[in-house]
Amino acid sequence: MDTEAKPDLMDSDAEGDVMLNGEPEFDESAACFTLGEYRDDDLLTKAGMAKIFKCTFRTLQRMVERFEIPPPTPFAGRSIWIVGRLKTWVASAAEAREAEAMKQAKRIHKL
Repeated sequence: MDTEAKPDLMDSDAEGDVMLNGEPEFDESAACFTLGEYRDDDLLTKAGMAKIFKCTFRTLQRMVERFEIPPPTPFAGRSIWIVGRLKTWVASAAEAREAEAMKQAKRIHKL
């Protein structure tokens, strides 16, 4: 990705990820979720996750707390996510929500 922000606004966090005014730099024209572009064995940093989900680091932390995404794995002083595990987690969550929706639809249909 081409990052052409003003150098005085650019910074990096403790993990060395590119930041803009204290938040991850976003490409608003990009697709919201791009996990399909990554191989299952690719590793994502916190900044990479924030770009994919178009959210702040704090929102990522909240997503982990709400069990919407798996917690990161500490690796070499960084927090990383393994793409394959993330895809599996999201697919499992979607299946569980679909099953719950089907149960509710059956209950409503019986009324």
